[in-house]
Amino acid sequence: MVNEEDHDEELYWGIVNSIINDKRVCIHPYLRRVSSERAFRLKRNHDEVLSECHLLEELKVAIENAPEEAILFHLDGRNDFATWVREEIGDLELGADLERIRPSKTIDVKSKLVHVLDSRIKALKYDSVNLIFD
Repeated sequence: MVNEEDHDEELYWGIVNSIINDKRVCIHPYLRRVSSERAFRLKRNHDEVLSECHLLEELKVAIENAPEEAILFHLDGRNDFATWVREEIGDLELGADLERIRPSKTIDVKSKLVHVLDSRIKALKYDSVNLIFD
């Protein structure tokens, strides 16, 4: 007969092994893919969609590859990047960081957006690994 303590330990290690073996389980929620309805549509203007992003990483790549007028279109009187990250991804911290980025002659907006996204993605990936052992 298996005692309750042995059963709990066996169950615990079974769950841990499942998480380690299925990397999708230990992805930080902010790194998960959103549905097509919730995707970010990177546009050059109101009519021309350049790419559809379902993940933060896709948004980062889309911004890297986008022409400057597309970036400025999404920052014209608003910050669509920050809004999407807050409302669809759910990352309030990254949304606030992106919200602070404004077009100016003194900074390269595109590089700044990519840098902020890249830093956050790396931090979330690091945190994802640690989710298993917290």
